[in-house]
Amino acid sequence: MKKISALIVTATALSPLRRLEILFQVQNSRNIQYKDVAQGLKHMRRTDGFRGSYKGNGAYIAEAMSYSAVYLVVHYSLARIIGLDYQQPGKENAKPPILLTRGIHSCTVMIATAAAYPMDMAQGRLSVQTGKSPYQYRGIYHALTTIAREEGPRALYKGFLPYSIGQVVYTGLNFAVYEFTSLSIAKAVLSRFHELKSKGINPDVNEEVTTAIKKKLPYFRILSFAVCHTFAYPFNVIHQRMQMEGWKNSSSIIASCYGSSNNIAAATEFTGMCDAFKKTIRNNGFKALYKGSVPYLLLKVFPASLFACHTPGADGKWT
Repeated sequence: MKKISALIVTATALSPLRRLEILFQVQNSRNIQYKDVAQGLKHMRRTDGFRGSYKGNGAYIAEAMSYSAVYLVVHYSLARIIGLDYQQPGKENAKPPILLTRGIHSCTVMIATAAAYPMDMAQGRLSVQTGKSPYQYRGIYHALTTIAREEGPRALYKGFLPYSIGQVVYTGLNFAVYEFTSLSIAKAVLSRFHELKSKGINPDVNEEVTTAIKKKLPYFRILSFAVCHTFAYPFNVIHQRMQMEGWKNSSSIIASCYGSSNNIAAATEFTGMCDAFKKTIRNNGFKALYKGSVPYLLLKVFPASLFACHTPGADGKWT
């Protein structure tokens, strides 16, 4: 209960920044309404009021909770099946290979992500709605049912491919960079240890290695996050833009982005992820792949990391 309460409090506190990030990501450079964090928050408050700053927050919390629930159930089930196999006679002391355990984790993450993704779709659509939208989703259930009825059930998974690839890129790079930097420091300390030992000094190498790594941990996290963000964030932008594709009654922010309301559908048609990348870069420039990164970096990820309440795939998502 404490974790759930902390999740709700943290998610609600950061909701205006989360919504602003999505608005940054989907707006076109032809008619920018949200220019920076300070101006964007003021404009959001002025056009949509206090409650408008929290649009999509309920869907975000529902996504995080459903992800966690599915993850726990699937992971426990798979681990129990593997554990029963290793409890057979002759395997009592055997441990599953590390590749098998990592495979279980990867499968569980993908299943949980797929199960929770429709909530991410609802969050994106609800977040982009403004007070001037020609049509309003009344809530999570209404958004999901309306999307499924008007655009087909498959529409609930628009943008799922770049979303999943972004998670894989972020997780893989985060592990690789963090492990590489940690090993580099450990090797440097061991090299120093051998140098001192050759001079007749015998320091406590374990304590020295542990102390050195602990001092560098914040720098490792910053470095790994910077690398992951650079390569994974464009997939986040593309997945949000693909979620808006084919929305008949898109909000005023989307209408102002893509031109006249009569040409919205044509302007937002993507044949796939690669086409979305190509059209985004061609129409808005390469910088468009990093729209919304300022609130994501400075005002969203770091506070959420301190509270440790966000889950993989629930906010960026890749945190």
